[in-house]
Amino acid sequence: MRSVGSDFMLSRSAGDFKTSLQYWHMNRIFTAKPVLNESFIKSDPTERIFAVEGEDLHHLYVQIYHNVSALRPLPYFGTPTI
Repeated sequence: MRSVGSDFMLSRSAGDFKTSLQYWHMNRIFTAKPVLNESFIKSDPTERIFAVEGEDLHHLYVQIYHNVSALRPLPYFGTPTI
C-alpha cells in the first residue's frame, strides 16, 4: 500500500473484508481493474451496510477514533494477595 504522507494512508479492505465480510464496509467492489473515466468518478453510494434499506430512512455515517490513556496511582510497596 502506498503512503501519501506521514498522517494519511489510502483506504483499503483486507482479509475477510475483501470476500465474505464485504457487506460491512462501503468500499466499491470491482469485478475487474477499473478504468479512469466518467463512470469511475461518478458517485454511487451503497446502503449494503444497513439492516434496512430505503430512501425514506435517515442514516448516520460516523468514524470514531478513541485514544484513551489513564494514570492510576500504584502503591510503592504492594501487598500480594490471592
